[in-house]
Amino acid sequence: MTDFVKKYKVFLTISIFLFVIFIQVVTSMRRESPTYDEVIHMPSKLVIPNRAWNERDPLGFGHTFLYLYNNNADQIVFWSRIPIVLLSMLLAFFVFKWAEELYGFWGGFLALFLFSFEPNILAHSRLSTSDLGVAVFIFIAIYRFLKFVKNPTKLNLIWAGITFGLAQASKFSAPLIIPIYLLLIIVLTINSDYEFVSPVKIPKKFKGKSLKFYLLFVNFIIILFLSYLVIFVSYGGKVGPIYSLKAHGGEHPWFVAKVIPQKFETVRKAVYYVLEEIPVPANEWFRGLLRQFEHSRFGQPGYLMGKSSETGWWYYYIFAFLIKTPIALLILIGVSLVSVLKARTPKYPPSIPPLTRGDIGELAPLSRGETEGSKEVSQFPPLTKGGEGGFLDKRLDFYFIIIPIAFFILISFFNKIAIGLRYLLPMYPFLFVLAASVVKIKINAYFNEFAGGPENGYKYLVDSNLDWGQDLKGLREYQVKNKLGKIKLSYFGTANPDYYKLNYVLLDNDKEGHSYSSGIYAISATNFTNALVNDKERFSWIKKKYKPVVKIGYSIFVYDIK
Repeated sequence: MTDFVKKYKVFLTISIFLFVIFIQVVTSMRRESPTYDEVIHMPSKLVIPNRAWNERDPLGFGHTFLYLYNNNADQIVFWSRIPIVLLSMLLAFFVFKWAEELYGFWGGFLALFLFSFEPNILAHSRLSTSDLGVAVFIFIAIYRFLKFVKNPTKLNLIWAGITFGLAQASKFSAPLIIPIYLLLIIVLTINSDYEFVSPVKIPKKFKGKSLKFYLLFVNFIIILFLSYLVIFVSYGGKVGPIYSLKAHGGEHPWFVAKVIPQKFETVRKAVYYVLEEIPVPANEWFRGLLRQFEHSRFGQPGYLMGKSSETGWWYYYIFAFLIKTPIALLILIGVSLVSVLKARTPKYPPSIPPLTRGDIGELAPLSRGETEGSKEVSQFPPLTKGGEGGFLDKRLDFYFIIIPIAFFILISFFNKIAIGLRYLLPMYPFLFVLAASVVKIKINAYFNEFAGGPENGYKYLVDSNLDWGQDLKGLREYQVKNKLGKIKLSYFGTANPDYYKLNYVLLDNDKEGHSYSSGIYAISATNFTNALVNDKERFSWIKKKYKPVVKIGYSIFVYDIK
């Protein structure tokens, strides 16, 4: 039974949590009447000519459809909510997948756990509205764009385009994520450690960073084109003019006159002609964008702490987030954010390949009296050139998590529609992945800022305060992933390196601790400081000349001695 659980633990974990989500959502939604927007959303794609439909009265049409044309409104409401439940479960899967890729199984477990019991997510997982749907597809789209950036193949480019298109088709506010993609492209461009090779042949007109930006931007244009095809299909392949004069009582688009001065009347007429006469694919999607723009421009009555406003408050959404998000999740987010933003970006000798997030595991000591140099491994490892799974990849994940969160918070300050936290719902999946990074915080190695944090802890205290032999597994993972040969090991601890299949030779502390010898050294912090021996000169030749290429869990220092 134990072997079965170990073999299928990911499948079992995902299945159990998805079942928990399904039960919570389905059992609770049966007890609730349709919400305000659901009455509008559910029959929105139907064409049943009557007075409300002809007069474009969505609320009136929704009432007519649910309560006059049908005799079982509860059944219609229930089944219309089921697709949203399934989308919520799909989002839960991708939250687990991303977090598991970053922090291992327990990181994925924590992210999925937080998702499965977050009240705001559960509340919108049972409503037939577009709020949860757009959160699902925005998260998946950015995740797939990350995959393309890491591994720029034609297939990943196609997936990036398809998922971006699904996001755009899910809600008219989704185009707001375009700046997120542009910000990511800019960050990737200025990062000299990131190299991009376009999967599509593009004439190279620039050099250096200008060329990288050009290639990334052209590939983003391809993503936009592919997404437009998805939108076109999702809108039934319809073609027509964007703006309907008949539907607006013969009035021209108001925003044209607002943007183009009257002295450019010829330009105005040309724009009117394009909008009102020229057929375009997915024209109804463009109409929806115009309605969304008009709605956000004029605002909507909102309420906050006893006050009402039609233009909102700049702090409305951040305030709503702070009082509607569980305190435990806020604490996890805060701890994760602080630890991530404090991560350093050290340099690495080319002889040792970049460490991966999995390398941050736990390293252990060998025997009292032996020790090793160090270099910190943080939740989001620093950038360095390397293939999939290296430091660069994990720093890319950091960008693709933090930038969307920051962007959603930023645009909330300018949102005039203060009608609920649901406008920040797309931010939550990224927060779950961020919060899951706490599983990589080295609790044994904790030192506060007075000591300079865990990376400086060995200068003050060792033994059980920092180095109790806990990071032997992490050393093995680092050795395997970076394909290192035999390691010269000076380990402080009682665990058996042979059990973890470590390729090593015990360091001769008396000989190699005092004289130069080349190789890959792994020294426990307690041994490295000579805390428990009288020989204070041991390893002094390493301390004076070399710096650790990595610190495994802050307790084992790895050196590349040439």
